[in-house]
Amino acid sequence: MSYEVKCEWREGKKTIVINPDGQVWPCCYMCNTGKDYKGHPNIEDRQMDSYVYMEYHGYRDELNIFKNSLDKIMRHKWFTQTLPKSWEKEETSTKACKQWCSNLINKRDKEN
Repeated sequence: MSYEVKCEWREGKKTIVINPDGQVWPCCYMCNTGKDYKGHPNIEDRQMDSYVYMEYHGYRDELNIFKNSLDKIMRHKWFTQTLPKSWEKEETSTKACKQWCSNLINKRDKEN
């Protein structure tokens, strides 16, 4: 079986998360991890090691609703290229994507 991610928030619910600080995230799973990421080299939670979070924070201002329109944010390369490309391989997906939206999980267990 090949690795696959079907982003529930993008494909199913078609919703996003906007934090009180204005940061726009594709889902609560990613924002809960990504909101505290500071690029510190000794991060204990290894899911934060993903280049996806590092790149997000490099574009932090561009992905903030107080600084850009939602339309512009949703067309940003992080949402249109970086995140979807990360789903191509298990090694490049974030832990949140693997845990909640990949075919590595048992959907039946997730629904219970």
